[in-house]
Amino acid sequence: MTKLPIKNQFPDQFNIVFFAWQGEPMTMKMLSVRTGVDRANICRFVARLRETGKIFLVKKGLCLITKFRAGYYTTDPAKAPSPKQLKMAV
Repeated sequence: MTKLPIKNQFPDQFNIVFFAWQGEPMTMKMLSVRTGVDRANICRFVARLRETGKIFLVKKGLCLITKFRAGYYTTDPAKAPSPKQLKMAV
């Protein structure tokens, strides 16, 4: 009896999520519907991206799908909001 190779889809899903957020900012639910990646996985990917500083919260607003207030995220540094705290001169 031969075993079938196990295909781990998480690295592929991570890349799909990361590059999908390079376009327009969207909520996790909107991204889940657009990419087909489970929202629970997207939440874990957001936590990992926050640790590395590669995801940015652009705004909070109503999600177009759920109609509830949610965060709109992006992984594109050009679309990231400017920091509110002023930098100190040394």
